[in-house]
Amino acid sequence: MKSLAMRALRAFLARRSPPTVVRIDIEPTKITRSGQLYRVYHQGEVLLDGAREPLLDACVIFRKKGLRGHVEMFLKGSDTPRLRAEISCAKQFTVRENSSSGPRFVRRTGSADRFSQFYSADARAGGDLLSAHAEAIDDRP
Repeated sequence: MKSLAMRALRAFLARRSPPTVVRIDIEPTKITRSGQLYRVYHQGEVLLDGAREPLLDACVIFRKKGLRGHVEMFLKGSDTPRLRAEISCAKQFTVRENSSSGPRFVRRTGSADRFSQFYSADARAGGDLLSAHAEAIDDRP
């Protein structure tokens, strides 16, 4: 009986596809008084422009598009991953930093709405996808 269950489990695991690994490339664009901003590329196209938290912000977009698995972040032109995270986990967090405490991960609250243009049905395809994101970051206190 036990061996039948084990064979069934092995057969199930053999049919499963390997987890998806999504690659993003980042390049620093400019420094503002609130920190470094990055341009994020996915499959050669600009995904985000002016992102302060490129990995976490990309995970929000990927999850809303229905992607699951992991995302690996590379510095543009490098073959060494800088960070790796599970999309469904990382999309829940953002980074908070102020004068009294250093950077720390905190749960994201309602900020996903600013990414709706990336996963709505009428979002236009291609092009520079996020100029509004940089404005939203610069408006933070």
